[in-house]
Amino acid sequence: MPESYSTVLTCADFADISLTKLSDVTYVDVLKNDTLLRRNYSINLMKKQLFTGALLLWGGTLHAQIEKGNGILSGTVSINYSQTESTLEPVKRWQPAANLTVGRFVADNWLAGLSVGATTSFATESQLVLGRQFTNRNNTLTVTTTPFVRRYWKFTTGYVFAGAGLAVAVSGSRQTGVESSGAQVNSIDNRNRSVNVSPRLEAGLNYFFTNRLALQLAASTNSIPFNTAGLDAGLVYWTGPGRKASPQRERTNPQTDAGRWLVEGSFSVNNQSADQYQTTIRQTSRVSSTTYSISPSVGYFIGKNKLLGVSLPLSWSSFRSELLDETGHVWSVGVSPYYQQYWTSTRLTPFTRVNASYTYLKFDVDNDVDDLSSYGAGVSVGLAYMAGQRFIIETSLGNASVNVVDTNGPNKAWNASITAGLTGNFAIRYVFK
Repeated sequence: MPESYSTVLTCADFADISLTKLSDVTYVDVLKNDTLLRRNYSINLMKKQLFTGALLLWGGTLHAQIEKGNGILSGTVSINYSQTESTLEPVKRWQPAANLTVGRFVADNWLAGLSVGATTSFATESQLVLGRQFTNRNNTLTVTTTPFVRRYWKFTTGYVFAGAGLAVAVSGSRQTGVESSGAQVNSIDNRNRSVNVSPRLEAGLNYFFTNRLALQLAASTNSIPFNTAGLDAGLVYWTGPGRKASPQRERTNPQTDAGRWLVEGSFSVNNQSADQYQTTIRQTSRVSSTTYSISPSVGYFIGKNKLLGVSLPLSWSSFRSELLDETGHVWSVGVSPYYQQYWTSTRLTPFTRVNASYTYLKFDVDNDVDDLSSYGAGVSVGLAYMAGQRFIIETSLGNASVNVVDTNGPNKAWNASITAGLTGNFAIRYVFK
């Protein structure tokens, strides 16, 4: 009985068949196998070409972003106002702040840039002591200028970079005081100026949400070895004559479907200590404090893109002063309901959020117990990036808030703030059914 061939024959197999076995293979079988071979070869070749083209296109896009002539832009601005209403020492304080970072690629992979930041404070305090009226004004201004150079390298879907710069901070303050007692008026005027120059080392990475907008994580320090205590996150807008903002595709965004749950939270430990030299007693004393904070949060999508949730901030602090021989602790518990609306069905979508808050604080200093309550409300706008099927990465681009503190006595305090910019805080939220 002649041998049978159950495997698919290729052209190479057909060429190796001996004449004695050729009679067992029909002409139709040869044509079928040859057609199948050609079709598979064409499909595989097309896949390779598409894959290679995608790699070249993506790699070319990444490389184009760090070519000479392109640049980056980032910054923020904020205004904070606080007021303490007291029968003895009312205080009013304004605190505007702004910073701007610009850079331009002077050569491929090499960026030269400049960061400029300014913070200022205007405070007015009044005191009535033994029939004398004291009015003090304390104004401060600090301007920091940091020229820098960075080197960028391509890394998967973004870049990593390292850089160095020189930070020059110029500070000035003016303190004026007026004392009035009947017809007599006394005044003081103190002014101080200082200049501080320090090196700046940084390293970080950029991950692109769109062709122009990227998340930047960076660590900076002014000393070696590198200290990551200066880690921060923000958005960077990339500029360039050849870069166009590509339109986003519509997608389902399963993270924001009705019936989904969302969880997030934060935890921090802060330990501080300082040695203070008292000139009057010629003695050094230490002041130390430790603070533990946790803020779990849960939310529920009551409809598509409509999130209703609540946060529960908790904190506990302890402190000690050797000079005053005092120890104490402060604990607080709060609740903050919120509503958040996502506006588009795209991977990168804007959102708005409104929230209210209540916090109860209790102080215990050497068995002297006191408490106070804080009420607040705020509204914010930002961007959310839908990562995969379960995660949402969010940052605030602007927010406004007001907070009132009730001390259960004659003293009350309140503050209001407005902040806008690309260097806001980031949050990672997990979604489940």
